[in-house]
Amino acid sequence: MPPEWMFLDMADADAPSHFVKDLQAPVNDGWVFTGPSPTLKILAVLTKDLKLRVEFTLWEVAFRDTGPVQLEFRVNGIPLANVRYDSPGPKIFEQPIPPENLAVGEESTVSITIDKPWVSPRNHLQYGFILQRIGFVR
Repeated sequence: MPPEWMFLDMADADAPSHFVKDLQAPVNDGWVFTGPSPTLKILAVLTKDLKLRVEFTLWEVAFRDTGPVQLEFRVNGIPLANVRYDSPGPKIFEQPIPPENLAVGEESTVSITIDKPWVSPRNHLQYGFILQRIGFVR
């Protein structure tokens, strides 16, 4: 199990302090709606044998309008993976991070971009997905 500061649960009181952009605060019941390209800062205390793990949900209401979506996962601006999702519901993304993409003791920028954000007919804001947990795991 990684140190707690390498893995963020959106229910944690300090989770918003890691938000850089496209994440709504306050955090509600352990999840947060994202915008089209949520970005967070996560401290790396190790660099070897780490994976980026993201636990999220593609909201069924949005998915009815957008259909299949593609998410691009990046660490420190470097693309890690592009993944197409053909169904709504809970998802887990996990992918090894090349050690050279991280620095021990420094916050890393993690961003996820959705190719087709959902636009709310009520307020015309763009939404990506529901984020529950994100961070570095072994």
